[in-house]
Amino acid sequence: MKQEDNTQELSPDNVYRKALGKLLYISTLSRPDIGSAVGILCRKTALPTNKDWNAVRRLVRYLKGTAYYKLKLPANERPKLVVYVDADWGGDMKSRECTRVHIFFYGGGAISWLSKKQDIIALSSTEAKYVSAAQGCQEIQWLRRLLTDLGMDTSEPTEVKKDNQSCISLAEQEDINM
Repeated sequence: MKQEDNTQELSPDNVYRKALGKLLYISTLSRPDIGSAVGILCRKTALPTNKDWNAVRRLVRYLKGTAYYKLKLPANERPKLVVYVDADWGGDMKSRECTRVHIFFYGGGAISWLSKKQDIIALSSTEAKYVSAAQGCQEIQWLRRLLTDLGMDTSEPTEVKKDNQSCISLAEQEDINM
């Protein structure tokens, strides 16, 4: 049995694009868990390869296996806004651009999520993650105003969850000299 060439470009039919359109729709509406993968695959719409098509097929198999997963908005007496932010450093091998990811929870349920390329090329993982955190904090301001307009209590501070110690240290400094 001959092994297929993963670098070979696919035929110019729109099957790849149609599949990605459907996956993008699903990830936007109800499946934040596939948002990053779909975002990365969408970057390859101009010249997809067999490797990219195999990744789409793998993602569809994952969705079939997790079809009964649901987003839950549990009832909480004191709901709180929490955001998880992250970024990769130079994840796009060609452009060296970073991908930032935010997911917002209110009362334990996911209410908003995002996965997209950053507008800058970071020189370190700390910079990539710090920029992602700063952009996540801008989104927090908008979400807090929206929740207030909807009559929700936003008096408690919003927790920002990060996993990079250098970024956390930089954010905690009182005087940042740049």
